[in-house]
Amino acid sequence: MTTSARSSTRFASSTVSYKRKLGVYASTGRTGSTFLHHLFGRAPIAGSLHSGVWKRVDSTLPSTEEIAAAYVSSMRAAFPDASVYVEANPRFVERVAWPHAVADPIEILDLLEAQGVIVRCLVMVRDPRSWAISIKHRWRESGRDPQVLGDPRAAHVGVPMSEENVRKMYGVPPGMAKPQGFDTICATWLLRNRYLEKLLGDERCLLVPFEDLFGSGVSDEAFVGQVQQIHGHLQLPAYTWLDELVASRHRPTNPTSKAEGLSDDELDRLREICGEEAARFGYQL
Repeated sequence: MTTSARSSTRFASSTVSYKRKLGVYASTGRTGSTFLHHLFGRAPIAGSLHSGVWKRVDSTLPSTEEIAAAYVSSMRAAFPDASVYVEANPRFVERVAWPHAVADPIEILDLLEAQGVIVRCLVMVRDPRSWAISIKHRWRESGRDPQVLGDPRAAHVGVPMSEENVRKMYGVPPGMAKPQGFDTICATWLLRNRYLEKLLGDERCLLVPFEDLFGSGVSDEAFVGQVQQIHGHLQLPAYTWLDELVASRHRPTNPTSKAEGLSDDELDRLREICGEEAARFGYQL
């Protein structure tokens, strides 16, 4: 791939209209959202946010429709000159759904679109084995016990949920015990991906496996092609600083330690809890 021939600007011109569009990133986290956020934010027509989603989504409002309306209004105020808003926090869709336990994430996209924006959603999924390793490493880095991760009902996600709301939103059977230890990691991957899987099939949503973008066997050409596909789906103009883009993938800012891993017992639990759902995404554990 020749990357030296670039336009004088960072982004190629496009005939697509960019009036009031909202791109939403949805995943379990640890799927490259920070990396992509930095790319999205460089588009001169876009405003992209990643951290602080708990502050952008007002869970105290009496309905999900009002939460969606307040969110879009805040993005317009934050980026008055942007024609594309990008919500790059991977928990955003769930964060809007949590206060009133909306069981179908498609409803969240519909409510956002009702606010006068054209919605596009990027759904990222990651092999639960590498995801679990990454989560363990991330929590160890932060000084917290990696075995004490919360499932979606836990307070650390910002909205403690009642047992009834957990069952309604995530389809948890009545009487199911709250996971403990490493099982909380498995439950987080399972419940969140099972929830976000409902987005697939909607033309507004694009599924991109983490491995297709950041996998060790992905060539630079394929990596650039995936980034351009993502930009196109979110209706951002094509990214043209290709030399920098390719270099950045080889120097990740938040890599998982190569010394991290899973024990045989942890792998067994991961297969038992996540195996069926993982197979739906093409992962054979």
